[in-house]
Amino acid sequence: LCTFAVPASAEESLFGYTYGAETLPGGELESITTLTHRWDKGRGDYRADELMQEIEYGLSDRWTLSGYAMFLDINHANAFPSTEEDGEPLYPDRDGSYFRGAKAQLKYNLLSPYLNDGWGLSFLVEPSYVRRFKVDGSKTKQFEVEAGALVQKNLLDDQLVLAYNALV
Repeated sequence: LCTFAVPASAEESLFGYTYGAETLPGGELESITTLTHRWDKGRGDYRADELMQEIEYGLSDRWTLSGYAMFLDINHANAFPSTEEDGEPLYPDRDGSYFRGAKAQLKYNLLSPYLNDGWGLSFLVEPSYVRRFKVDGSKTKQFEVEAGALVQKNLLDDQLVLAYNALV
């Protein structure tokens, strides 16, 4: 029997869907797992779990590179309305687990919120490929690139953090 232990640490993730302006220090590595559970479409049975695994690496104190793998476990029956033309459900019933897609993110930190009177500013670019639609699990093929600016203001000795993402 062979076992090994790896030291682990945890930091708070300040926001669920909003990026902060800070980047990882150069040479640091971080892994984040996010699980989003959705249920109930107001009719029928609906349950969906999205799992996203992120690996983030500090290329330098200003540059961070992240890679994401996205998965979907979904089960729905009679949860969507029918089309008017033929009475078929808008989305057919589905039960399965899928690799949903992948994305990468490159973030550059121009101003650190810990060094500039609480103001932080970063820019990012995030290409992604999605092969399963997250609402019903149907097949798709989507390529997209998101880019934007991330503004952060820390107040009250970093106890209150305000963030804004302007993404296109």
